[in-house]
Amino acid sequence: MKVLLLILLCLTLSLTGRAEVEELMGIFPDMVAIQWHGNSGAGCPDVIIGNTNGNYTQAPGGPVETLAVWVEALDGGTVRACSPRPTTCNLCGTGNMQGRFTNGSGNPCTRSASSPYERFIHVEQSLRFRRSYQARVDALYFTFPVE
Repeated sequence: MKVLLLILLCLTLSLTGRAEVEELMGIFPDMVAIQWHGNSGAGCPDVIIGNTNGNYTQAPGGPVETLAVWVEALDGGTVRACSPRPTTCNLCGTGNMQGRFTNGSGNPCTRSASSPYERFIHVEQSLRFRRSYQARVDALYFTFPVE
């Protein structure tokens, strides 16, 4: 299966409306959107990866789990996937409306998606990891190989 990867860089590109996200998902039905954020929270891991699911579950062997494995292997920093619900540093994107909509919430303004549908991935990253751009590129390449 071909996967079209759309990377939404937080400070350079932002899809602000539901209509834009809906249109892109219709044009590219296999697209996985990744939204990158910066995080400087004390005591937080270098990378936190989630699918915005309010139940804090993820698809076994899915993009969140796979990306977390590759980031950790290639970067060597601390990585946490948002399953189960973290007790500290809960930056899993469960309030992210773009993620809620893309992952199938019936009402993204008020409810998270209830299943671990992973067409949208939310990533929080430390300054140290943000400076390690090659690890990001390589992790994406191995998580979403292009056929």
